Amino acid sequence: MTDYVLVHGAWAGGWSHEGLAQDLRALGHRAVVVHLKGLGIRRDEAHPGITLTDHIDDVCAAVDEAGLDRFVLVGHSYGGMVITGAADRLLARHRAALRRLGLVAHAAGGVTLPDAAYRWRHPAVASHL
Repeated sequence: MTDYVLVHGAWAGGWSHEGLAQDLRALGHRAVVVHLKGLGIRRDEAHPGITLTDHIDDVCAAVDEAGLDRFVLVGHSYGGMVITGAADRLLARHRAALRRLGLVAHAAGGVTLPDAAYRWRHPAVASHL
């Protein structure tokens, strides 16, 4: 089965991926929901000095804590920037650790992403978009 690391967007929290994580687990996958510093259940840690690097640190720490060696990183909205930085750092440490990198984006104003952008999706992830 596949290991997933799920990263929420800027104005959300890990709670926004709990339903998806439960569904992935029910299918036999492992799902790690990252809680970014200063957001969601970690909002008490908020301060003006939090940076993208702090959130990249959060993702790398969650991957290390879970002991993942091959996994799919999924980021929603701002989480896409976070997972891009985390992927760069993790790949430097663990060659071939990352199986896939996915951005879940909400398009505004009736704009949609081309079908080609969704071809990589795992069925368990695709059913939640």
